[in-house]
Amino acid sequence: SKVGSLALVPKNLSSKLSKLLAALVAEVAALVSLVAALVSLVAALVADLQQQKDMLSQFNGNIDTLKNSLITEDSVLENINTALQKASELALKAGNVGISDADRKSIAAEVGAIEDQVLGLLNSKDAGGNYLFSGSKTDTPPYTRNNNGTYSYQGDDIPLSLKI
Repeated sequence: SKVGSLALVPKNLSSKLSKLLAALVAEVAALVSLVAALVSLVAALVADLQQQKDMLSQFNGNIDTLKNSLITEDSVLENINTALQKASELALKAGNVGISDADRKSIAAEVGAIEDQVLGLLNSKDAGGNYLFSGSKTDTPPYTRNNNGTYSYQGDDIPLSLKI
């Protein structure tokens, strides 16, 4: 029987086996602690990497937003430039000596339409519905026409910023 076979193991061997087994259990416990510490370290590194990935995604989104905003602003400014060139041409045409009063009235109406167009362009919004040229007051139309024909700027000079 098994009990009888254990009795055959010399006592000093049994003592050595017990000590080896205790050392082995201690080593396994130390390894388990080490593995647990490594798992915690890896989990912390993964969390840090996820946070960095999320930040990079946000920065990429900000870059896309800024690119789109610049494209929109550039387009608006090109349209303003085109309108002002047309107004300049009309002013030169109106200055001709041989032009009739009816032609001058027609030119004045065209210039008035260009003025309205430029005001509309100056109050352009981006895809998110924010006014392009009002500084940090993105919900306020930047330019208004006063009753006396002058214009007022309603925005501010605080620049908008995004981390990229």
